[in-house]
Amino acid sequence: MADQPLSKRGCRAKGQDGEREIARLLADLLGVKVKRRVRQHQGDSDLEGLDGWSPEVKRAARPRIAEWWRQAASQAITAGNLPVLFYRLDGGKWRAMWPIFAAMTPGEPCVLAWLDPNLAADSSVEAWASVYRESLKSNGNSNET
Repeated sequence: MADQPLSKRGCRAKGQDGEREIARLLADLLGVKVKRRVRQHQGDSDLEGLDGWSPEVKRAARPRIAEWWRQAASQAITAGNLPVLFYRLDGGKWRAMWPIFAAMTPGEPCVLAWLDPNLAADSSVEAWASVYRESLKSNGNSNET
């Protein structure tokens, strides 16, 4: 039997489940309180608790990475944060996409070049977590629980 497309409500529930799933994974990896932003408005990031970063979370059957990355980067620029896109395709593992120079120059301001997905790293969530920890050190922040 062929897969049936999800209803709009089904897609929203899948997205919310994905946000909760990645929030738990990040909290475990980082030892910080990460939670799903319950009331999201246009331009808000999907998660709270990742100081200096604007996370966008996508859970989908088919990738639309360039589109998702532009959304994450645009939101981060507006918020004055670094963008990070967490995504998981059906049957896959969570991935993290982030501006590659964030690892080289932590604490630098947002730039429009981030909109280009060719200037982003696509890594495991664990690799991004290492970059996150370094960004906290360079900014003198600590979000540990």
